[in-house]
Parts: sequence; C-alpha cells; structure tokens
Amino acid sequence: MRVWLTGMVLAALMAGGASAGESAAGSADSVMRRLADDVLAVARSGDADEAAKLAKIEGLVDGAFDFRLMSRLVLGEQWAGLSAEQQATFTGEFRRLLLNSYASKVVHYEGETVEFTGLTEKAGKADVRTRLVARDAAFAIDYRLVERADGQWLIYDVVIDGVSFLKTYISQYRAVLKSKGFEELIQTMRQA
Repeated sequence: MRVWLTGMVLAALMAGGASAGESAAGSADSVMRRLADDVLAVARSGDADEAAKLAKIEGLVDGAFDFRLMSRLVLGEQWAGLSAEQQATFTGEFRRLLLNSYASKVVHYEGETVEFTGLTEKAGKADVRTRLVARDAAFAIDYRLVERADGQWLIYDVVIDGVSFLKTYISQYRAVLKSKGFEELIQTMRQA
C-alpha cells in the first residue's frame, strides 16, 4: 500500500507540472491546489490509453520538481566532488528512476481526494500540508517546495506519514557512492 500511495502521490504531482511551470506568481499553496486539480483531471479523464497518460506525465514532470536540488540534497557533500558531467548523469538517472518507479501508478486512480490542511511559507521555502483520503485510509502528505528567483515554486521533497522521500534515498545512495564509487551508484540506479 505504501509503494502504491507514494507512487500515486508523486506521479499525480508530476502530472500537474504544467501548472507549476505556468505559475511564476502565487503562493506555494495555490500552486499545489492547481496541481491537485490537474492531477484529478488526468486521473478522471477516462482515457484508457495508459501510454498517453504516461507520456503526458513524462512531458510535464520537470515543471513540478526541482530534480537538480533533490539530487544535490540526496548526495550531500559528495555532490561537490562530482564533475559537472557526473552531476548531470546522476540528476538524469534520479529523474528517470522516479518517473519509472512512480509515474505508472497514476493510472490506478480509485477516487482518492486531497484535503489541504495547512501552509507554512518562510524565506523562499514552503511546507504545504495535505491529507490523501482513500476509501479505507487517510495519509498525511507534506510537500516541501522552494521558490526560485523567477517566483516559480518547485517540489523538492514529499513527506508521507512522517517519512521523507529524500531521506530514504539519502541513506541508500550516499553509502553506495562512498563505498563503491560513482559508476557503481549509477549502475545500481539503472538496475532499479
């Protein structure tokens, strides 16, 4: 259930990337509300073509998440030791991994709803708190966003029932990079 939920949440947000990209102005909360609306529209669309939905998600994902920031945060101080080419490779593989792991879950929409429960904005960062309500359960989901210089809000972490998406990858990837090196980390990611 947690894998499906995480996938649904992340894939759903990826589907809403156009709104994030179009919203240079506005609060993080308004961006997330538009994302939720877009997600529900895609999920409810009745389009039986899974490939078309997945293609739409893939085309929009870069507008909703700051994958470069996420990559830098996941690797921590080890990020600075990588060449620009290695940083780009890691960021690309990280993006691909997330897309492949989670984007396909959006097609399994089963009537879930999103309730917005709070917002904290301070110094270019925001925490948008929501609840995903499914038929038999509800989950607290916090979206952490950063505001870019152009005013665009981008997601850099998702916390589900207190578990940070980034922290999960931090524990996995930093250890591999430190003990086995960059090429082994990329191979590990490609095999996932």
